[in-house]
Amino acid sequence: MSSKLKALIKQLEKDPRNLDLINEVAMGYYQTPDMITNDEDLKLFRKAYLIKKTVKTTNNLAWLLYIEYGNTDQAITIIEECIALKPNSYFPYNLLGYILLDEERFDEALYYLSIAENKSEARDVVNNIGVAYFKLGNYEQAHKYFKKGSLLQDVENRSLYNLAVTALALQNIEETEELLVTLKGNLQNEFIDPVCNYEIASIYVALNQYEEASNLTIELGLNGIDLADWPELAYSLFRSHQSLFDKTISESIAEREEWIVELESEHDDWEDYSSSEKLERIEEFRTEILIRRNLKSSFDKIKPDSKLEIINEYCGCLLFDCKQHNNPLNDL
Repeated sequence: MSSKLKALIKQLEKDPRNLDLINEVAMGYYQTPDMITNDEDLKLFRKAYLIKKTVKTTNNLAWLLYIEYGNTDQAITIIEECIALKPNSYFPYNLLGYILLDEERFDEALYYLSIAENKSEARDVVNNIGVAYFKLGNYEQAHKYFKKGSLLQDVENRSLYNLAVTALALQNIEETEELLVTLKGNLQNEFIDPVCNYEIASIYVALNQYEEASNLTIELGLNGIDLADWPELAYSLFRSHQSLFDKTISESIAEREEWIVELESEHDDWEDYSSSEKLERIEEFRTEILIRRNLKSSFDKIKPDSKLEIINEYCGCLLFDCKQHNNPLNDL
């Protein structure tokens, strides 16, 4: 345990109802997770909340419950208590809007995110308002917010990508193509990035530009995706590089056939699986093989839909008195 955290715990023993001190110790545990043995961070945030329901205690507990513990119902109940206190900070409104967006309650999410925007122009708020408008079918307003978000330190290109998808939804083809060129120039092309060649290629498929889509997919690597999980990219490869499509699908089938042989022969690679689990995996692989064998015949008949997904922006750390993120000590 860090000496600073030890010192804070000793202070708390002498002043056990000091809300700011309880919060600081809770934060100390949260930011040094290797010190947590029994949900100490959550218990301390809850202790502060039970002593007195302030904007800070309700907001911080709700944020932790949702972001770290996935307790949606409790988080919503507590953050609604926070908002009833009429906070000045955008933190509580942003948090509730973010949760409601995840819950696909888009009208309600838009309401709270709009209040948050009136108090702060944080880029996640701007982007997520665009997401809410898009999901509600208001593409013009979504376009406005994604364009604004793309100019606010859009380092992961989320808003720019969303803008391209929205421009396409509005049938602004020339703008869509211009945005795709900008996106390609911005990319670092890491597999873990929220936007990389695969996402951009999917938009090109929607534009029926199969050669460009396939080139982007090949550039980043066919080994980085399963074509059966990206049918639009598989289709573009089928249309523009059929021999490569055939080779890739054949290799994918052969791989699964090999796994089935291993499972049936009790290979050491599968020793952690029970007999029933092995049988389940064999059936899953057989189904996956059938899907891959049928891809070509299905592509001869129809083009698969390009299911272009709008990307949410993480709300970030909304904990009062988080020094790591220079957050305010209390609601101002």
